[in-house]
Amino acid sequence: MDEKPLLSICCIAYNQEDYIENTIQGFLIQKTNFRYEIIIHDDASDDNTGNIIRKYAKEEPDLFIPIYQVENKYSKMIKPLQNFVFPKVQGKYIALCEGDDYWTDPYKLQKQIDFLESNPGYGMVHTDCDLYYQKEGKFIQNRNRTTNIPEGYIFNELLKNNFISTLTVVCETGIIRKASEVVFSK
Repeated sequence: MDEKPLLSICCIAYNQEDYIENTIQGFLIQKTNFRYEIIIHDDASDDNTGNIIRKYAKEEPDLFIPIYQVENKYSKMIKPLQNFVFPKVQGKYIALCEGDDYWTDPYKLQKQIDFLESNPGYGMVHTDCDLYYQKEGKFIQNRNRTTNIPEGYIFNELLKNNFISTLTVVCETGIIRKASEVVFSK
């Protein structure tokens, strides 16, 4: 396919065999009028995560850009998004979703891209989400509506204090690359 993708889905995974299939299915259910790519990084999982990714990458080679590590990079303080995933991005926009998260709305990406393309003054959008804490068996619906978010110029606060859930973000590629040091420097 010669057409450059408008959006790059960026996903990092490590030992998430119980979740990664739902994650990938959330990517594949997306109904869009634009081309997207899926860049998925397996950081040397020692479970079945890599094999699940391989299965989907084999079925959809024009859609997936898999990255497999032999040695875990995160444990060596090497950031997978900045060092391996973002350099492969071709899209004008990036959507983030980690390997233990997933999307349920098949129009998520279309709605977010429609907004960004129609409003050039905006560089990022995010949505609300539901959270499930498996160990505690705790479910939080509409996370953003239950969080006390400060007022004023709060962009850096939103990023640093995790008010924006990663799986909800679609952002211009240049902005997310610049902001990634703030977001993922934990």
